[in-house]
Amino acid sequence: MGSTGVDFLLFLSGMGLFYSLTKNDDICQFYKKRLVRILPAYLLVSMPFFAWRDFIHLHTGILTFIRDLLFLNFIDHADTTYWFIFFIIVMYCKYNIHFDIWLPLPYWIRLTNSLWAFPLMIIGLYLCKLINLTKFLQGFVKISGALSLELYLGHVSARIFLTAHHMSLYILWQYLVMIGLSYLGSFILKWMENKIQGQLLPLSRKK
Repeated sequence: MGSTGVDFLLFLSGMGLFYSLTKNDDICQFYKKRLVRILPAYLLVSMPFFAWRDFIHLHTGILTFIRDLLFLNFIDHADTTYWFIFFIIVMYCKYNIHFDIWLPLPYWIRLTNSLWAFPLMIIGLYLCKLINLTKFLQGFVKISGALSLELYLGHVSARIFLTAHHMSLYILWQYLVMIGLSYLGSFILKWMENKIQGQLLPLSRKK
């Protein structure tokens, strides 16, 4: 069930990238926005996390710390801590190639490659309406969607940190502590990102 959320996130991210490139086909600006969106959040979370793990918890040293930051341990040691960040960076780097290949194709071909997701979306929307959670979910999705990257980073870090300190995520209250820390950390991280992005993309921020 958990991996299904990753599938939906990738599907929606692909839609966002499509509309972004359709609106503005400046490749340099496209990649600049993507990197400014991802790297500050990743570094703000991963540097203290890997510092704790490599210097305090596991005592693996500076070389492992650098390899962790650069995803080298993911490649040759299958360290999947922040695998999703590495994955989306690779996807971003090659997305414009897919865009140039798929966009000229007939609309019906592009549409049929997305049809698998629509029945699941319709079922989900119907169930939300049926149990009268629409307004609540609208607010929840709006907040969580805007913090998707930050929540991912916060969730992964909190889960590994808490389990390393002998907390069981199969116990409800301890699992709720992890969720609470993930949301709290994501709000703080988003605030810090906005400060950094305001310096890196001043023109975009004004618009």
